[in-house]
Amino acid sequence: MDISVGSLYKYIRTKDNILWLVMDGIYGQLEDQLEAERTEASGPTEALLHALSRYLSAVDTVRRGILIMYREYKNLSPDAQTEFEERERRVINIFADIIKEGVNAGVFSCSHPDLASLDLLMAGHAWALKGWLLRQIPLETYIARQCEVARALVGVSD
Repeated sequence: MDISVGSLYKYIRTKDNILWLVMDGIYGQLEDQLEAERTEASGPTEALLHALSRYLSAVDTVRRGILIMYREYKNLSPDAQTEFEERERRVINIFADIIKEGVNAGVFSCSHPDLASLDLLMAGHAWALKGWLLRQIPLETYIARQCEVARALVGVSD
């Protein structure tokens, strides 16, 4: 169904409403999917690689929304900015929890799990923001390479 931007404003009152819908489209089910990957995995390495693969695939699906959010973040209300930041923090925390579990189990040797988790989030954003630079690489190849980088980043020992 095609709806013009002008028609949207009849149903959506503010720019924040539109941006919130974009944000919800990006993060709506992502946290649940990443947590499922984490809990269903046989160990920290599998959890990390499956969650990262799921995240990167999800980013590919909503890459235009990510571009919009980067461009329009400064125009969001303070409450909407806080909500956006909190949703990103929750995704980062899922990766951080996986990495910390791996460190505690002696499977990873990562001295900065929170920073490594931010790097993993940014690997997804790079796919959305720098698609022009990465267009010659198929998504599956990008995911495989980022998984290799993630293994090195956390110091996988298994």
